[in-house]
Amino acid sequence: ADAAIVHGIRDGKHTVRSAAEFRDFIRSRPSPASMKSPREEAIISIDQTSPDLAIAKVRVRAGQTGFIDHLVFHRIDGRWLITTKAFHVAQVFPEGS
Repeated sequence: ADAAIVHGIRDGKHTVRSAAEFRDFIRSRPSPASMKSPREEAIISIDQTSPDLAIAKVRVRAGQTGFIDHLVFHRIDGRWLITTKAFHVAQVFPEGS
């Protein structure tokens, strides 16, 4: 959702961005694919806590950085939308791995 908020902890620093700011930040960087870097994704858990609310925990590797994302979804007008994303860096992989 465009009103989503993204919270993150990286290098001990907390950042907060709107969905649009986060999208612009991601688009401003070279993609892992363009750098021939690894990209991996895995769903760790999904918990639908009510008919219109769910929480997912996912693992994402983008290049040399492994993140754990916590995503809050709301069903809005029949569509599941991410309304909040919170992430932290779980692992930094050595170059070449």
